Amino acid sequence: MRENIELVEELQETYACQYDLTVIITDESGELVTPIKGENALCNQLLDQQQEYLMERIKESLNEKWTISAPVSHDILPGIHMVVVPVEITGGRKLFLWSGVLVEDNVRKLVAEKLNQQVDETVTWEYLIEETPVLTSENKKEWLCRVDKLAKIISLCFGGEKDSTDFNSFLLRQAMNNRTEDMIEKFGDRHHDHDFLGIAEKAEGDEYRVTHAAGDGVDSLRGAAFSLGEGFLGRVLISGKADYWEDIKRDPRSYFFHRFSFFPRSLFCFPISRYDGSLSLLFGGSLSKGIIPKESIDLGKAFASVLEMKLLTENLQKENSDQLNRLSSLVEICKLMASTPETKRILYILVDISLNLVEGPFSCVVLKEKDDEKAQLVARGNMTGQAKDYVRDVVSRYYSPSSKDTSEDSLPVENETPWGGTVIECPLFHRDRLLGVLCVGVEELSTQHLKEHITFLHTLGIIGGISLHLAKVENEGTISGQVETLYKAISQFDEEAYLIAKESKNLAREFTLKLGLAAPIIKDIISACQLHLYTGCFLEQFFPDSKVPLIVEEGKRLMEKPLQEWEEASVDSQVFAIILMYEKTRSVGMFEREEAAIFQKFISFIKESHVIEQEFSLSDELGEQELTSFIDPIKEETNLSPREQEVLNLVIQGLNNREIAEELYISGHTVKNHVTKIFQKLEVPDRAHAISKVYQLKYEQSYTN
Repeated sequence: MRENIELVEELQETYACQYDLTVIITDESGELVTPIKGENALCNQLLDQQQEYLMERIKESLNEKWTISAPVSHDILPGIHMVVVPVEITGGRKLFLWSGVLVEDNVRKLVAEKLNQQVDETVTWEYLIEETPVLTSENKKEWLCRVDKLAKIISLCFGGEKDSTDFNSFLLRQAMNNRTEDMIEKFGDRHHDHDFLGIAEKAEGDEYRVTHAAGDGVDSLRGAAFSLGEGFLGRVLISGKADYWEDIKRDPRSYFFHRFSFFPRSLFCFPISRYDGSLSLLFGGSLSKGIIPKESIDLGKAFASVLEMKLLTENLQKENSDQLNRLSSLVEICKLMASTPETKRILYILVDISLNLVEGPFSCVVLKEKDDEKAQLVARGNMTGQAKDYVRDVVSRYYSPSSKDTSEDSLPVENETPWGGTVIECPLFHRDRLLGVLCVGVEELSTQHLKEHITFLHTLGIIGGISLHLAKVENEGTISGQVETLYKAISQFDEEAYLIAKESKNLAREFTLKLGLAAPIIKDIISACQLHLYTGCFLEQFFPDSKVPLIVEEGKRLMEKPLQEWEEASVDSQVFAIILMYEKTRSVGMFEREEAAIFQKFISFIKESHVIEQEFSLSDELGEQELTSFIDPIKEETNLSPREQEVLNLVIQGLNNREIAEELYISGHTVKNHVTKIFQKLEVPDRAHAISKVYQLKYEQSYTN
């Protein structure tokens, strides 16, 4: 008996899980026979309220001495229903199976008001009601049939108490201990009215196949395919109702069997509801008898109910197993991503995990910066040679100016690839920033399986988005540190190159902001300007995942080309080249004849941002030509750079460091460095001696001449 009780509890739990109900079994006085099973939120809330409020209503209902013999929908509270079915058990006793709760569709608001008044106004009843299955005139019969099936199986369990060899107990034992194929064979062996039994299940589209068969000469039937509406079996799929036929040997509808040299004389067929919403069929009959006894039909019906429950239980167990696998995978993903926050590693993990769990033809991640013209693809599997077309399609939909860039649109969507395949696309967001799109190809799936995959990929996408962001932050921190180290190192072996890097960095920051470039592009251009002295190949060793080496390499090539040939290059490389060329010449003259927008914008930027302030003396003082002549002997005697000559010229005019900085559009610190180097080359300690040295050289030159 204990074994049967445990089976009943398992049946309760399985049905409750399948249909989102809470299932209760009571005796005729309303006392519980088995523990309450199920997670129907509204029902369980009512059970918890005011010392089991719902159980009191159940007992009140049973006090009316019901005489029902079939399932009924009982309004346990106004607008709230439970399906009640009497369960006959050994000894003439009766139990009651209560399943619910269900809410009438058109009275939800009134139900919430009543519950607030009669039960507890502190509970958010509206939310619970929204989560509760709906009862309508259209689906009422379906709900009654579902619970009636469960009642029949429970009756079999309790009915087996008296005689353990009873056929009902035999069915239940087979369901618990055997595979489906074995169940069919043992059922046929025990009940000789059935010469054959089989199960047909959905294959693809409208096609069904015989997946299990037992009995005389059934080998030819295994794997046999038929369509919806074809023959006897196909018609049961359309109607969804059990049926049986006698004397069918010459019936044209038997042609399906005749094709496989199989000639039944009588046939029965029962539909079996599956977990994914599809129908399977249990069929059987006789090869020798044209008539099916009523008890054989009844036993077949009982067997179909037990089989339906077994298949449902197996599906739920498989789903639980799959969920555990998914959860385990997500845990492992989190561990891997936390231990190795590298962008490339994370992308490989996302692609591999999604491909293995969904078991589709391909998986890929499409990456693209918002303002970048290039997209990156990391993929595994077969994309039928059309990866480029698909990436363009993804970019056009997710990265176009009209596309929304908000995490509210992060839910995965089902789409079609250019080659006609099905793909689930999952945007990878961090807050409102789109970091990439995870795209997983899927084979033809049931609605249930597709929903499961979408849920899993949504979770995976959230984890992936956060991980990519963290990797990006850490990578940027590492890159910034390396850039600063290499930048500072320049000052140790090439002071002039360091000064150019420093000035170009500041100029790049201002100009790129004026152009309105994206923050990541601005950062790359500034870093490239800081590291202009190095080669792209050298920088590639330090920044393999950064665009900085490419900007430096391409920018230097542009500087050697005519300006008219720059159009093909990227914007960031053009900006880098323009700034470096300007810093080395301190002139925009080379750009003035070019019509390209970027050159004109730079000229405009220089004129607007670098304001010239000068004072002109109207007295007959030292003219420009004379000033220039003072510098000529210095060129011959010392090795001053063009910039140092400019600074010395202004020193002779009596300008201080700040005034020189304003005159030449450079920083005061840069002026100080230039002045120090000038003093060293002239071998003088200060400005006065420097001016004296210049006059002395001028005098010596004049005396010599």
